[in-house]
Amino acid sequence: MDEKTREKLVASFEEAIRAVGAPSYEEGFETLARLIRFAGEGIETIGTRDKLRETLDRLPPLSIRDRFICMFIAGHLPQLLRWGLRKMADDAARTLPAMPAGRPTSMTANQREEALDYICKLLRQGVALEIAKQRTADKYGCSLRTIERYWAAREESAEESPTMDEINTFLLDHS
Repeated sequence: MDEKTREKLVASFEEAIRAVGAPSYEEGFETLARLIRFAGEGIETIGTRDKLRETLDRLPPLSIRDRFICMFIAGHLPQLLRWGLRKMADDAARTLPAMPAGRPTSMTANQREEALDYICKLLRQGVALEIAKQRTADKYGCSLRTIERYWAAREESAEESPTMDEINTFLLDHS
């Protein structure tokens, strides 16, 4: 993985861990690891029918009330799981930050400017506009649609970007 992508991923992980209230990446990761270990070890104790039997045999003798509660839980386990998962989802929706709205930026402003300059450079060298856009998308690692959107929205200045008339004249002269 290239360094830039790696660092973006590290920053995203750290931001996510801080968003849920951890003071640092390391402390947040340790909390997550403890939760996963607890869930994994807990589920292992009932992973097969025999393991479930062994786990139940280790319980102290149950009162009639406790047996009633256990039988109720066992009989309504799908509904209780559904309720528990819904409660967890509601808590997460209330406490975790929302997803950012809109399309994520695929290029910085400087990269966008460099890409548009690169298209102009290719056009001046006689490359067709569509091919120049595709080469630029390949060079900057983004989609052709992104480049087309930036090209369509660019602010044209007489010195930096050729006009469509200049492009057409140039292409006709070099055909």
